[in-house]
Amino acid sequence: MKGSAHVCNEYDEASGTPVVTQSSHGFAVGDILYESTDGVYAKARADAEATFTRDLGICAHVTDSNTFVLWRRSFTGPLAWTHGKGTPTFGEDLYLSDSTAGDTATTPGAFSVRVGYIRDVDNFQWDARPIA
Repeated sequence: MKGSAHVCNEYDEASGTPVVTQSSHGFAVGDILYESTDGVYAKARADAEATFTRDLGICAHVTDSNTFVLWRRSFTGPLAWTHGKGTPTFGEDLYLSDSTAGDTATTPGAFSVRVGYIRDVDNFQWDARPIA
């Protein structure tokens, strides 16, 4: 895992979501993240149960190599955040990838972890829920 335990003491005023400081996080906008038991954020994978049974979030903005904005609640975001899945189909579900950490897929992975759906040609709806 990259980085060390994070510090979250700011909030993005527009969204009310946490601005996270984690040394050398290595995340890109659109990465699906989870918080490990030791307080470090890392990219989630659908074939690694320990990475998706906790609350999932999405990297919404990268300020620099040590700071990013994490969205956890339901929202609509730019389709570009889905890491270029080609031409999406309206209403198509997006799942947590089980082959590329932090990525999405249009087909279910090993544990079928749904993270949202294609809302329209420009946006997707993020509505991931933890799996218990």
